[in-house]
Amino acid sequence: MKKIILAVMMAIMLAGCGLMTGVLEDQVCADLKEQLPAGCTVKDFTLIHSGGSSYRGIAVVDNGWTEEKMAVSVTYDGVNYMWEVE
Repeated sequence: MKKIILAVMMAIMLAGCGLMTGVLEDQVCADLKEQLPAGCTVKDFTLIHSGGSSYRGIAVVDNGWTEEKMAVSVTYDGVNYMWEVE
């Protein structure tokens, strides 16, 4: 019983330490959409935690004629994030 309580408390503490990957993914995708030229849309965006404060993602962007895959690099320190298309 003590182990279960400890595990639940650890999960709550870790979840409170920063954004979950899915939430960070949504925020970066929204930022990316704002930066795209008119007529371009993000069809898909996936972000994974690659270690430490680093995340890597792939955005599939439709420009009206073709779809292009773009690599995205994200650094998140637990409070702030920055991203760039590679």
